[in-house]
Amino acid sequence: MEIDEYRTVLADIQKRNWKDAEGNKLNDIGYKYSKNFWNYYNEKQFCIEHMDLTDVNTVLDIGAGVGLLGVILENIKHLDITVEATDIEETFVGGMYQEIFAHMKTPRHMCEIKNKTPIVLPKHYDMITMTRTVFDREEMEGGYENKYSDELFDYEYFLDDIFQHTDRLFWKTNYQSLKSKKVFPKSVQPFLWWPMKRLEDNQRLFSMDKPYRAWYIVLTKEQWENR
Repeated sequence: MEIDEYRTVLADIQKRNWKDAEGNKLNDIGYKYSKNFWNYYNEKQFCIEHMDLTDVNTVLDIGAGVGLLGVILENIKHLDITVEATDIEETFVGGMYQEIFAHMKTPRHMCEIKNKTPIVLPKHYDMITMTRTVFDREEMEGGYENKYSDELFDYEYFLDDIFQHTDRLFWKTNYQSLKSKKVFPKSVQPFLWWPMKRLEDNQRLFSMDKPYRAWYIVLTKEQWENR
């Protein structure tokens, strides 16, 4: 599906589904994508520009939402990339997520990620991507709003497990402040990336603004095993 067609379909789904049968406005987070389409497009494009896609033919996008990242990847003309997607159970029971994937015909698998629990995926992929996923925060005491709970997500367990299913990982976390680096164990910190920019005629580097600002985890299976 080309980007223009995708955007048109997404907007049409929103128009038809923004209220329920009783006329109440639906607060589905997926609808923000069509309202601010080019902001989200640029965010996903930024991620892709910082991925190493050498020899990548298969990608699994975990927590794919409305699937925009996969659409962009599959439209890169000089590459031959096939994308599959995962999401949580509630996105498979109607609504925007299910409808847009029906149009895209992208294979989508149910996947609930729990702390210290093996992931079940259908096969091995050249690369796994995750952008703005929140499972590593929602799993902890107090949920998403509690950024620094006493118990932290076991990133080492997760990375050990995810690399049973892929050789390369690009993960844009939902931690968006420099001080949140402390939630990641020392073994993971060498693979963290915090994007910076240099203002015109200025020698100083500054943190990028939203939606690009975040901690990213970018590494290969070989790098993780040889850490």
